[in-house]
Amino acid sequence: MLSPVRFALLTLTLLLVAPQVTRADDADRLKTAEELLLSMKVDKQLAEAVDTMLDVQLKQNPAMAKFRAPMKAFLSKHLSWEAIKTDMIKLYAEEFTEKELNDMKAFYKSPVGLKLAEKQAKLSAKQMELGMKRVQDNQAELKKMIEDELKK
Repeated sequence: MLSPVRFALLTLTLLLVAPQVTRADDADRLKTAEELLLSMKVDKQLAEAVDTMLDVQLKQNPAMAKFRAPMKAFLSKHLSWEAIKTDMIKLYAEEFTEKELNDMKAFYKSPVGLKLAEKQAKLSAKQMELGMKRVQDNQAELKKMIEDELKK
C-alpha cells in the first residue's frame, strides 16, 4: 500500500507527465496528418479547386468574367494550402487516430491511391457540374414546391 506522501508524489508525477505525453502524441499525429494530406496531394487539389470554383461561378454568371483575376487572387490567398494547412492538419489529427492516418497514408502511396489523388480534383469538378445540372434541369419542380409551401 502506498503512503499518502508516495501517493501524492505519484499523482503529481502523472499529472505533470501525462500532458507531455499527450502533447508528444499530438505532435506525432499532427506530423502524420500533414504527411497524409501531402500524399493526398491536397496542396495541388486546392489550387485546382480554386480554378474549378471560378469556372463554375463564371459559367453561371458570365458578367463576372471581368473580375476573374481579383476573384482568383482572393480565393488563392484564402483557400491555398499555405493559408489553410494548419487548420486542415488539425482537422485530420482530431478526426483520425495515428494508426488510421498511417493506414490512409499507405493507401495514398499505393498505385491506386496515387491515381485517386491525381483524379480527385477532376472528379470533384465533374460531381459539382453534375449536381448543378441536376438542379437546373429540375428547377421547375423546386419552384412549384416552394410555391406550394407558400400557399399553406
